[in-house]
Amino acid sequence: MGSISLGPEGDTSWSFDDDDALPGIATARDPAFMGTLLGELLGCGIEECTAVPVSYRPGERCVLRLTARAPDQTVAMYAKVMSGDGSARLAASLRFLEEETAPPVAPALVAHLPPEKLVLIADAGARRVVLDGAVPSLDVLRDLRRVGEVLARLHGSAGTRGAWPPSASRGPVDPH
Repeated sequence: MGSISLGPEGDTSWSFDDDDALPGIATARDPAFMGTLLGELLGCGIEECTAVPVSYRPGERCVLRLTARAPDQTVAMYAKVMSGDGSARLAASLRFLEEETAPPVAPALVAHLPPEKLVLIADAGARRVVLDGAVPSLDVLRDLRRVGEVLARLHGSAGTRGAWPPSASRGPVDPH
């Protein structure tokens, strides 16, 4: 997967395999590493792990859909790799939303791998916020407003666009 930019000054193309600003892409696409990691996080043996690209913005972010097959289940989740401090901000926002909202209004944080700038997010499936037709209380409205503010801040920045640092080595995993 890649990206192409067409403009008056010429055409430019990027391959996400060569994007040093997003070191976690190679990690998320490594079936052996991800299979082992997901097996540890889920507490089961993973027989097969695949990663399919969903979206890519060169130097900013890449989203991959992961499918992990275990003997008795198949689990889907998303790997989001972000430049700059984007992965740390996303992980913090997801933690906040999970702790401060009931029921949760965002997909669950599965793990954060800071050196890789990689966040693993549970597949939300068809889950959505439902108020059951009732008039929400002021507390619920305040919570929804805070959630909206957190999500707006999160999506308001795509990370840095500076020089691309060399890929980091695989480091510790921050399980949620």
